[in-house]
Amino acid sequence: MTTYDLDKVLKYGQKIGADVAIIQNGKLRNYYKKGDKASKHCVYTYTNHENGRPLRWESANEFCIERILNFYRNLGHTMEVIQIAGVDISE
Repeated sequence: MTTYDLDKVLKYGQKIGADVAIIQNGKLRNYYKKGDKASKHCVYTYTNHENGRPLRWESANEFCIERILNFYRNLGHTMEVIQIAGVDISE
């Protein structure tokens, strides 16, 4: 069951500079973008800790999103990747 608005996901992802959005079980989970030297080339995730800290980019401590996707798929979750920018961060 899809509970996200694709147009809103894409527009917000473009606004924050995301490369992809990850949908978990039909709901938006996180945005990701390619890492750089500062993140030790780990991908960045746009994270909300739900503890009063603002949304922000921080290291996901993974080099590619495929490992993140596989982890959640192995737990039985349905995962979907929505490309926002033309950047492949699955390597």
